[in-house]
Amino acid sequence: QPLDPSMPIAYSVSNVICPVAFGHWFALEDERFQKLMEAMDFVIKKLSSFWHI
Repeated sequence: QPLDPSMPIAYSVSNVICPVAFGHWFALEDERFQKLMEAMDFVIKKLSSFWHI
């Protein structure tokens, strides 16, 4: 069964950046972290479609 590693990698990278940016890390189950990841995914998809990447 194929696996898309982009989200687990994005979670890991984001959890390294979040303590620097926000002063604390998030649990993967944290609703705020999930919403942040969904928002970042949305923005990246919109920007890539705008620039046709």
